[in-house]
Amino acid sequence: MKSPDEIMAMSDDDLRRWTLSGPQNSYVHEIGSTEMNMRCAVRIANAAAEMATANRNLVETTRQVVEAHHRTIRETPNLVRATWGIVLITLITQAALIYSEVTKR
Repeated sequence: MKSPDEIMAMSDDDLRRWTLSGPQNSYVHEIGSTEMNMRCAVRIANAAAEMATANRNLVETTRQVVEAHHRTIRETPNLVRATWGIVLITLITQAALIYSEVTKR
């Protein structure tokens, strides 16, 4: 008989081989099956915890993107005004250059 520590220290392949070495419903078969089920449960629980962390990170990133989008929306009117200001300055400059060229002659 193997001790619980020995069974838990086995690799997955060794545990599977050991479990299959005993006849069905034997101590070896039942304890080996139980340990394999526990390992699967622990792995699933760890994967679920990692997924929960990833989902939290995704939610936080999405929240930041939405906040940045809202800031952009709030700043759009200012950007439009600034763009029209540049257009007007360009038109006035062009008109002034044209006027100065026409009045030189």
